[in-house]
Amino acid sequence: MIKKIFFIASIYCFILIAFILRLSAPFIKPILRKAIKPRKKVLFLEPFFPNNAGYEYRSNKWKEYLDKADFDVEIKNVLNEHEFYRLTSKNDLLNFHLLFIFRRFKQVLWSFGKFDIIIVRRALLLFNDYGDLFLDRLLLKFQDNVILDYDDDLSSNISGNEKRSIFGKILIENRLIFYQALKIYPRFMAGSEYLKNIAQNIRPNLNEKDILVLPTCVDYLKYPPKSYSSIGKKITLGWIGSDGNQKYLDLIVNQLNALSEKFNIELLVISGKEYSNDMAKFNILNLIWSLDSEIESLYQVDIGIMPLPDNKTARAKCGFKVIQYMGLGIISVATSITTNAEIIDHDINGFLVQKDNDWESALENVINKWSLFPSISQKAREKISSAYSFEAHNQKLQLFLNSQSV
Repeated sequence: MIKKIFFIASIYCFILIAFILRLSAPFIKPILRKAIKPRKKVLFLEPFFPNNAGYEYRSNKWKEYLDKADFDVEIKNVLNEHEFYRLTSKNDLLNFHLLFIFRRFKQVLWSFGKFDIIIVRRALLLFNDYGDLFLDRLLLKFQDNVILDYDDDLSSNISGNEKRSIFGKILIENRLIFYQALKIYPRFMAGSEYLKNIAQNIRPNLNEKDILVLPTCVDYLKYPPKSYSSIGKKITLGWIGSDGNQKYLDLIVNQLNALSEKFNIELLVISGKEYSNDMAKFNILNLIWSLDSEIESLYQVDIGIMPLPDNKTARAKCGFKVIQYMGLGIISVATSITTNAEIIDHDINGFLVQKDNDWESALENVINKWSLFPSISQKAREKISSAYSFEAHNQKLQLFLNSQSV
């Protein structure tokens, strides 16, 4: 109880300081303004730690490209990997939130007057529904050019009808806080057309020039494509993704069981923890994901899969698994839903599956087309190079960022 009281008091201290600073913005802001600099300074406020996939592909890689252009880019994250997993694995969310808020608050104050553009990745305060976006409102009061970059519908699992606890009411909890953020941020980078539409539905008068569709890109052309010769004795189906998304593999275990009676298959899972399913009648291999071993692990996959249910959360997925598979020339099979259907041209550079119970027949059809894999692989690489690579979007992003400068 004492810990909760301390937590509530701490949150209100931060809210009060932010409110006072917001009131002083008209007086302080002109002092912070500097002369126009020859190179625009950009700050990514990244919620995750280095060597996390989101950090790498939506912040760090873009830093490399933008630094070569007319920008100076910095990235600020909050917790290192050890701190992140120590606090979340112990379910010590009160300490997680306090440490996150304290460090992020310092970063926001430090940023005033130093940057032309600030890009908030996903959320300023990660996993935090409290305080009515008090820190976001402070940032927006002092900084003209703030962009919210999001690659998921962060409130898709929430109906908004859940009853708040007394604790939640005191801390001004808003379970739909992501949608509230879409109402107050001036500009956006959305990971897909579907996510762009979410912002436009919430903000019908949003100017088209203030939102950019920026898929999560890869730079895989520097790697050779997956080599396909004659079909091997064993066919490796592969899946790469976060721990929380392993549940989607459970959707097709029965279908894979039936397929294993016709072909010698195994499932390779590349993730942060091992995947298992007691119902599986086929061999499951696990490789722990790391940025350094990611490419080497993917090369072991013959057919990359991405099963999804048809629900609000899944429809907001940006298809990054498919982009990774196809970028390396790996034959891809994915549920035909929103962005997946935009990335894959069925039966040309990959394959789409309409329903969960179609996976057995779909994969059987794909395996029987093994002789066409080299051609499909090449077309997959061409599609990713033209539409989902950093090179394909580099100029668009630079133009978007330049258009935001005051």
